[in-house]
Amino acid sequence: MVILKYKKGFTLLELLVVIAVVAMLSAIMMSWLGFARGNGANAGMKTDLAQMRTQGNIYATANGNFGTAADSTGACTGAGTNNTIFADSKFASIISALQIHSSGGHTATCYSAVGGNPSWVVSIQLYAPQNGNNYVCTDSTEVIKYYASTPSTNSGLCP
Repeated sequence: MVILKYKKGFTLLELLVVIAVVAMLSAIMMSWLGFARGNGANAGMKTDLAQMRTQGNIYATANGNFGTAADSTGACTGAGTNNTIFADSKFASIISALQIHSSGGHTATCYSAVGGNPSWVVSIQLYAPQNGNNYVCTDSTEVIKYYASTPSTNSGLCP
């Protein structure tokens, strides 16, 4: 009588199949995590923009205007923003948070108008495109708009 001994363990083919399945599931999860990260960053940017509008109203109520400097455009901080709403420490910290949420590599563009119709506007590139739109803009009229390309903010309002 012959007694067969069976080896315990997995065959090479079974191990390769398991590794392939785990690799495919990991790839799927990584793409979903990237998508979730982009949506989370965009949500943070929307919160920053809402805080910016609120702080703009507080600044205007306290000072009677959005700043006393001549029209300014370009970077939101540094030279050229003195005596504008963008020089306000709370407003500047919100702009800083906004730029961090946009992946840190994007710079917000600001415009302040003090003429006949005082206003301010801020636009920045989104962390992740949303419905084909790459940029977001908010202004002193408390509007948030999305654009496929860089919006022109020289009018003091989102176009």
